[in-house]
Amino acid sequence: MVKIRDDLQVDYSVLANVKERIEVLIKERFKGKYDMLFHADVLRKISDQFEFNEKVLFELRLKVQVLVLYMGTMFAKAKTDKYMARKDWLETHKRMSELLQVIRKPVFVKSLKEAYTVQTSKSSSMADDQDENEFESRQNFDIERQVFSSLSNYMEGLHDQLWRAYQSLVPTNIEYL
Repeated sequence: MVKIRDDLQVDYSVLANVKERIEVLIKERFKGKYDMLFHADVLRKISDQFEFNEKVLFELRLKVQVLVLYMGTMFAKAKTDKYMARKDWLETHKRMSELLQVIRKPVFVKSLKEAYTVQTSKSSSMADDQDENEFESRQNFDIERQVFSSLSNYMEGLHDQLWRAYQSLVPTNIEYL
């Protein structure tokens, strides 16, 4: 029996659907066997339909994760092409602006501060418990720690893609202007 993917027909206004689909997409990405165009379409649909509550940190993290995955997919797609198409560039820029708005929310800013606070060392008798707690706290703040490095890479990538598109234009065409 052939299993048909219905990712584009799923209602992504429901949090459980978003969580489940993101986990599936991440697993496919790690395996390396995924269709970039399909992933981009699914992530775009999730981003458009998912209305997050800006006071709930989990939902903010999920929105950030969706946007970062989408931009990463778009840049991976651009590697297979000569350069990122104008439509894709504008869409990626829009999503990057959306990501910047999301990470400015007070709940996410508070979480960012917690993620980057320096933990003071405790007594050696509590070292094992501290290691376990530190590992758990690292996992809790993975998204917060990844967002700035991803943002800087994506901003640089957008600049490079714009430059490549500009270089490929013929100077006598109207597009050149």
